[in-house]
Amino acid sequence: DDGRFKKIMRMVPESFEVLVKLLNIHPIFQSNHVTQQAPVELQLAIFLRRLGSKESIFSICSRYGIAEGTVILYCKRIMKAIISNKAKFIKWPTD
Repeated sequence: DDGRFKKIMRMVPESFEVLVKLLNIHPIFQSNHVTQQAPVELQLAIFLRRLGSKESIFSICSRYGIAEGTVILYCKRIMKAIISNKAKFIKWPTD
């Protein structure tokens, strides 16, 4: 439900979807390798979980069934994409 999503991700589902759409087009998520990257939705969810909770990397690894290095990689990708688009993401609130 939306309340649980907001509690875990620290944003409403609609904002999450907008962010996914903006991040999806970033070159860092365009893989030319044989093995595909995890979906941006998953990488963003892990990033938000890491930054929005007191949960350890080990706990996140256990929760999502991934390695510690993968958590770090996903967080770096998301952060790079957000920083390179900071004008789109970081704005003063409006009335």
